[in-house]
Amino acid sequence: MHLRIQQKRETRQVLVQLEKEGQIIAYHVDAFDSPHSKALRQAFASFYADVPSDPEPDKTVLNIAEKLISGGQRLADNLLGEDHELMKIVQEIEQAGFAKLEVSIDSDDSDFFEEFWETVVLPDTKYVLSASVSRFSRTNSQLYGEPDSEIELGLVANDPMSGQLSSLLGEQARDPIDSQTSAMRVLWVVAQSGGAVDTNHLSQAVGFANRAVSEGGNLIYELMLNPSPEELNNRLQVLEKPIHILHYFGDVCIGEGNIYYLVNDQRHDLLGVLQACGSASLGCVAMDVREYVNEQGLAVPHQRGFHAITQTACRAYKGNILGLSQAVLPQFSSVVFHSVYRALTLAVELGQAVVEARKELQRNSLDESFNPSPVPFPMWPLLLHFGQQKVRFFRQGDSQISDTPVGWGALKERIFGFDLERLSACAGNTSDNVALPVADYCQTHGGKVAIVGSEGMGKTYTAQRVAVYLAAAEKVDYAFYFSCQRFSYELADIIHMTAGVLEAGAEDTDNFAEALAQKRCCFVFDDFDLHPVSHDVVNLLERFNQIVITAGKDVFSEDYKSFQLAGLINIDRRLIACESIRVAQLSQQNIFAPAMQVAERCGGNPWLQKKLVPELSLYSVEELLTRLTDYPHGSVKEGFYQQYWATLTQNEQVFFSLLAQSPAVLMEMLGAVIQQNDSYWHTFCGEESTNENYKAWVDKNYQHGFLRRSNLGHMLGRDEIDFIVAQQAQIDDEHAVLFSGWVCESLCFLSGRVSQQNNSEILNYLVVNRADWVLHLERLWHNYKFPEFFGVKNAIERLFMPVGLVPELATWCLELLHRHPLPDRDYSQDHVVAWLALAAELNRMPPEIDVEWIATTAERCRTSYSELDATASTSALPYFHQLATFLLAYYERNTFWAECIMVAERALGVYRYYESWPRVVASLKALVRFHRASGDKEQAWLLEDQLLNDVPYEDAEPGFKLQQQIEILLSQVAAEEFERAHKLLYEIKAYQDAPPHLQDLLINVECDIDYGMQNYEAALPVMSKLWSRAKAASQDAQLKELQQKLTVIKSVLGEGRFNEILDKADADGDKQHDENLTH
Repeated sequence: MHLRIQQKRETRQVLVQLEKEGQIIAYHVDAFDSPHSKALRQAFASFYADVPSDPEPDKTVLNIAEKLISGGQRLADNLLGEDHELMKIVQEIEQAGFAKLEVSIDSDDSDFFEEFWETVVLPDTKYVLSASVSRFSRTNSQLYGEPDSEIELGLVANDPMSGQLSSLLGEQARDPIDSQTSAMRVLWVVAQSGGAVDTNHLSQAVGFANRAVSEGGNLIYELMLNPSPEELNNRLQVLEKPIHILHYFGDVCIGEGNIYYLVNDQRHDLLGVLQACGSASLGCVAMDVREYVNEQGLAVPHQRGFHAITQTACRAYKGNILGLSQAVLPQFSSVVFHSVYRALTLAVELGQAVVEARKELQRNSLDESFNPSPVPFPMWPLLLHFGQQKVRFFRQGDSQISDTPVGWGALKERIFGFDLERLSACAGNTSDNVALPVADYCQTHGGKVAIVGSEGMGKTYTAQRVAVYLAAAEKVDYAFYFSCQRFSYELADIIHMTAGVLEAGAEDTDNFAEALAQKRCCFVFDDFDLHPVSHDVVNLLERFNQIVITAGKDVFSEDYKSFQLAGLINIDRRLIACESIRVAQLSQQNIFAPAMQVAERCGGNPWLQKKLVPELSLYSVEELLTRLTDYPHGSVKEGFYQQYWATLTQNEQVFFSLLAQSPAVLMEMLGAVIQQNDSYWHTFCGEESTNENYKAWVDKNYQHGFLRRSNLGHMLGRDEIDFIVAQQAQIDDEHAVLFSGWVCESLCFLSGRVSQQNNSEILNYLVVNRADWVLHLERLWHNYKFPEFFGVKNAIERLFMPVGLVPELATWCLELLHRHPLPDRDYSQDHVVAWLALAAELNRMPPEIDVEWIATTAERCRTSYSELDATASTSALPYFHQLATFLLAYYERNTFWAECIMVAERALGVYRYYESWPRVVASLKALVRFHRASGDKEQAWLLEDQLLNDVPYEDAEPGFKLQQQIEILLSQVAAEEFERAHKLLYEIKAYQDAPPHLQDLLINVECDIDYGMQNYEAALPVMSKLWSRAKAASQDAQLKELQQKLTVIKSVLGEGRFNEILDKADADGDKQHDENLTH
């Protein structure tokens, strides 16, 4: 269904025509005056060209959206027709659905083209037409002719949801060949004309490049700064990493019969570039034009300038062109185009993607960037789409577009040491500033770069976003970040830290050099002027053409290409001020004007501005500005922190010093346990321990800039940690142990929260930061806090079990014991019992881990075990039990079965003496396992009979005996003792009512027994059901095992009997079982 609104060149009449299922409704209306006056157009232009303002002082702002819509309604009224033919067209569209409609605005007249067609609302309808249909585009059929058939570029998106959805829905996974992902590559060209507009309209290219990769990596922005037409043409001809969209950001000059882009006041042929786009079969060209000018340098209205591009481009490029209806700040134009590119990853056609982008922009019609509270700023009318050619970029796309970053995907495997949370939060916010020329220099020249600026100007942030861009755009294979804040890196350090990634020997310089010869990397050395990296490192990296980015206050050497960080431009100062107000939750307070005063006095220093603005809730502007004069020259961070540090009590300083040792600790996780144990915070702060007091204390430290907010809560930032460590506060053992107990109790709390709520975000946080928790476990152990130690260790173990990290925890436990060996003398029994209990983790460690150091301890324990009379006194029982548990773990790991049996038999005797039946059962099961492993099956069977018949289960909890029977049954099946298993299975069925969740297990076990006893006809129906389940869940290993068994059954029974049994078992009579189950 196609609605065409076409102006006839000869008569200037407008043809309105609907094509639907071979039927045509068409009529003409006379030329009409625009419903938008010149004054209104100027109001629109002024509104969009400036920063969105608070609607309170200027009520006209509130009416912009309303005026746009009412103008669109009046525009549609002009198309009504003498006999209201448009109403019949509306009825036809509504019957079929607007989602099936395509709309073309067709004309070569600039006045007609300048109308706000994207705002049209058809009579008696509620929705903007350009945001409700499947495609809404402008065209000039006289110049461009009819389009070719739809073009398919065949890209495949990486959809993080698809695997989960397939699993949940029982769908088959994608064919690996079909699922090779391929991102859409946008060449973002930035042309700086050299005028004043460059100062106020800096590009957002680097920021959006980082933002795109944080949103899943299906969109890659590749940047070019001030390229010549030849450089552009050369890049477009590279087939290895093809460009799919050209995005131009800069000024355009409209000449007589030609168009130019401007670089440093030089005109370059844009028509030739468009011709190269056509030759490279680009799917789209996007014109993010800051200013259109004529050959005399006078400004040209935006829509008229875009029309001139479309009229001229037809000589070189017949594809789709995106543009803007108004001049707008780069912070907004970038969002408009980015919305289209994101929509393309849904595997929709380009026209549909433009419509989806308008819908998204309609949903987000309030701006929160430049005001403390949201203000109206409708961006959806800005987006223009010219062209008829249908293009679908992705063959397989994202299942959805998330409003929040979904993560850095595969890029995290290529970038190391970077603050991705900060990059995610800030991506696309402030202007590129010096990041763009740095990125362009690195990718075109390489070598050594120095980012220079005073403290707090954003050197770290700039270096990190450039390096991440280089990795995302595949300009480098890997990127590494090193902070030189505290020490200098030698070559051996760099090799050791990167060897695993570069697959080079950890201590081998030659292998490292060979790896550098094969890979191109970016190495970032921050605070380079404090502790410069050794010359050996830099020389080696330079010799192999690696990119080296350094950051510091001063220029280090003439060998480095230096880029000076100046202060923020005014528009970014406002943006950061408003962001700081919102993050500090101060939007309801009237502090915008004071915040801008502070921003002005900060001299464009973003760090200082972010720290001081939240303090406006505590101090007046005058007080804050007075404090600025007290900061030492060149060290604003030191001055800022030192002022607040001096106001803290000694115990508070100790608290923050302990917190700095574990940067991942959240204030909220500590606060969660205050109600259960109020001794922690009271000791450090001396106040009454209540949630309200603690929260107020955290808020106070945040407002003073001593804490930062992360996605999960408040924590110390890198700058705070560096300052606190430098203070070298004296930490006594009492406070250190107390703090570790606090952290560990909070870990226990969070472990329970994860189990109850299945909170994957908290689980991921605890797992990723696990290196921070072991400090506190070791401190508890070292100070003999054994009950607390095992409590948190067990809680962490429960967390680690689903993610397969229990062996890692067991390995750390044994390393802890290695550092704190079993004492020879002057030890308490509690200490030894705890040591032995932890040493029993041996069996959970990977077999390749060497634990021979514990052999001498095992010999000592064996002697003690042999000499200890545990029946003499119950006080010896815990010691005896842990000796037995440790020795069994040690001997079983080393397959010393005779020793295992000796230890277990003695333990069994002691447990029988005390009638400790749960431990009797555990000892009998262990003896069964040891005898079976040693080859003595008959003794194992005798012990199994004892386990089943000699234990007084009548006094046990309900289900305890059934649990033992099932465990024995499973071990018998695993040992292929099918006759004994068959007998036990029928005993379970005869004498126990198995719970529903065990019924399936027993059926599957019976199937295994039937197969083992070659009762194939009984096993086959169950196996066919197991096959269906495994196939639905894509359980390849189980499918392979079942296929082997089914092939054996088919060969024994014959094909006829095989299918006969399956047909009888299958209620649906599926005739494809033979093929499905055995091929």
